[in-house]
Formats: sequence, structure tokens, C-alpha cells
Amino acid sequence: MFQKKTFWGVILTIWMVGSTYWHICHVRNECDFFENTTWFSGGEAAINTETPSATEDNDVEPYALKFQTSQATLNKEESSSILDSITNYLKSNSNQLLHIQGIYGIDEENATSFANLGLARAFELKKNLTDLGVSENVLSISTDSVTSLEKRAGMVRNAIKLTYSKRPAITEADLANDEQFSSIYNSMELYFPYASVNYIQTPENQKFLNAAKAYLHGETSKKLILTGHTDNEDSEEWNMQLSIKRANVVKQKLATFGIPLEKMIVIGKGETEPKASNSTIQGRRANRRVTIVVK
Repeated sequence: MFQKKTFWGVILTIWMVGSTYWHICHVRNECDFFENTTWFSGGEAAINTETPSATEDNDVEPYALKFQTSQATLNKEESSSILDSITNYLKSNSNQLLHIQGIYGIDEENATSFANLGLARAFELKKNLTDLGVSENVLSISTDSVTSLEKRAGMVRNAIKLTYSKRPAITEADLANDEQFSSIYNSMELYFPYASVNYIQTPENQKFLNAAKAYLHGETSKKLILTGHTDNEDSEEWNMQLSIKRANVVKQKLATFGIPLEKMIVIGKGETEPKASNSTIQGRRANRRVTIVVK
């Protein structure tokens, strides 16, 4: 009798677990629940090493990045998946910066040539990422100390803290890519490389132009206003002419795209309405633009 009860008890348990799995994974589409559940994974909770979903100011604790106690050499065998994940994320998200903070315990010995073990660990991770093709321009480092790091089997955990943040616009391409289309009634900036009259084309400003083209072909008295702007590097007269020239070049390009010439108006502002300070390179880049909006 006891054996029969045990047999049916096992069958009931299997049925309950299977039903729970089917409901959560196939009905609710939440299979990640099992992947991140300790009892299901058969030990320590599984580490998510997929492409980081971090966006702006999002901290990530990469538990998979392990260092030996009092050492700065990264365990590449155990860390390869998360290194690939970070690399893929940064290469796919050009507007992101990664700040690497190396952590060390004050009870650890520092046998490196760096001022402290945390800094050595941060540089080690940076080198591994640049070796995988990540640009140094999107990486920054710092260091911090704690009383003691968690230790397990001769390895320390939490020795690295990663923080993703939005990269400030540096180039004209950055500025162009930061522009987002919302409505043809909300202005959009077209940006130009230095000394060029050809604006940088992006998917977002193409969305604006597609919407504007469709709208302006209808019965409407509204116009597409193109306002040229410059930095202040030349004379006011030259900048005024350049702003008009840039706006007119855009007008001709949009005409070939299919927007009627009579539905476009060109205005030149020269250096009179800067968007940013002309005292910096980044500011001057932001000021070399043509604003487009339907009014």
C-alpha cells in the first residue's frame, strides 16, 4: 500500500510541475521565470548573459565577471559570454557609454603596477573589450573600495560595476541621429558636416520627409519652412549667405524627392539664432543646421 501511495504521489508531483511549466511558459510566455529560478536551474540562480538591456543610467551587476582574490586577471573562460554580450550591446547601440568601476577589498593585497587593485581590474576589463573591437571612446573607468568582497573558491565577486549612460552628441552624425520624428508640425534639425551643404540623412528625418511629402501633396495652404543656421566662425554677411545656401540646397534635394517647390519656403538666419554655445567645437557643430517644419 505504501509503495502505491508513493508511486501515485510521484506521478501527482510530476503532473503538477509539468502543468505549472506549461502554464507559465506556453500560456503566459514567461519562460524566463524558470531560467532565473534557483530550484529549476538545479543550484545557484542562472546568470543572464544576454545582450544587456541597459539604456540610460542603468546599472548592471556582472556577477559572471570573476577575478581571483588579490588578482586583476579576468577569468576569460567563465567571462567570455558576458564579454561578448557587452561588446554586442555597445556595437549595436552607438549612443551608449559604458563606465567601468573596478572594486577591491581593503583586505586584498595589490601586487599590480596600478595604484590599487580596483583600478587594475577596470583596466583589465577595458583591455578585454577593446580587444573585442569596442572603441575606447565609449569606455571610461574609475575605482572604489569596500571592506571585503564576497569570496568563493578563491574568486571574488562584485569586483566590477558597470553603468550604461547615453553618450553626449560629439559629431554632426551624433546630432543627426539624436533627432527623433514625432510630427511634421514639430521642427526637426538637419545637420551638416563642416563646410558642407549636404545634410546627414537618417531614418528619422526620412520619416519626417515622407510624412511631409504626403501631407503637402494634399489640398493645404501650409508650407514646409526651411530655416538655415550657421556657427559664428566667419563674418555675419558670409554666414547669412551660407545659411540661405544650405537651406536652398536642401530645398532642391526635397524637390527631387517629390515635395513641390511652391510648397517650400527658405529662410536664412545665419549665426543669429545659435542652438548651443559657439565657444566649443560641439556647440558650433550643433549650430550648423537647417530646421524644417510644416506651418
